[in-house]
Amino acid sequence: MTSTIPPKKKALGKGLSALFAENPMEGTRDVQTLPLSSIRQNPLQPRTVFSETKLAELTASIKEKGVLQPIVVRPIAGHYEIVIGERRWRAAGRAELTEIPCVIRELSDQEALECAIIENLQRDDLSAIETANAYKRLLDQAGYTHADVGQKVGISTIAVTNTLRLLNLPPRVQALIDEGELTAGQARSLIGLPEAEMFADLIVREQLSARQVEEMVRLHKQGKTPPLLQALNNNIPMGEGALSEVKPQDVAVDGQVIQKLEKDLVTALGLPVTLRPKGSGGRLTIRYTTVKDLEHLLKRLGM
Repeated sequence: MTSTIPPKKKALGKGLSALFAENPMEGTRDVQTLPLSSIRQNPLQPRTVFSETKLAELTASIKEKGVLQPIVVRPIAGHYEIVIGERRWRAAGRAELTEIPCVIRELSDQEALECAIIENLQRDDLSAIETANAYKRLLDQAGYTHADVGQKVGISTIAVTNTLRLLNLPPRVQALIDEGELTAGQARSLIGLPEAEMFADLIVREQLSARQVEEMVRLHKQGKTPPLLQALNNNIPMGEGALSEVKPQDVAVDGQVIQKLEKDLVTALGLPVTLRPKGSGGRLTIRYTTVKDLEHLLKRLGM
């Protein structure tokens, strides 16, 4: 296999084209076909959740038309590591392809991380938590300041700082953001709040706006009765500004019960579980990432 001579590296800062001598997604001069078996996932990949729906759609497209856009990889430890295009690589495997078009680049960990972050941000693929963790990697691994990160990805320093603050939320609240149950705007008011998990459950159950959340937290910090729980427990529609008569400790007990049920389900099923009660019903979500996980779950359920 002949290897392409990489172009001279450039500093990142104006998008992907600043990293490569030419846009690797244009033309075919630099494209090589590599076996899927020689390519590995990138541990620096900022995205941790891949939509099953989007993967299925892409898999169907690849089965019909093939991989139309090459992925970008870098040689490392006797194989190739994905820099850009993990979704295409996954879908190609599902489509039972054995090879995939690639552009090979010699990149450092820092360059690979920066490239992956910008590519995902340009595609709007990262959750707020994934973005925050990606920024944190740039701070920890490259010694960047918040201003440096903002310059790299083209946003303000304040926006970087606000995104990073989301990592101060409890893991369970961060998971709700990752799952799309909670927005960064809704969750931001909960940062530093001891009852963050409790309020996050209420926000999801009642689908509160960011403004409603701000008001609820403001009242709570003033020592006033927090809103919502009584109305939810009694299946009463909740209007803006309405207040329950339930004390904060009663809300905490309710939240503790939910957490215990989730832990019991995780133990029984061996997979991540989220429980979202709403009125007399609710939603139970069981997450799996591989076919083996699904097979394990079906076996546990006796199916």
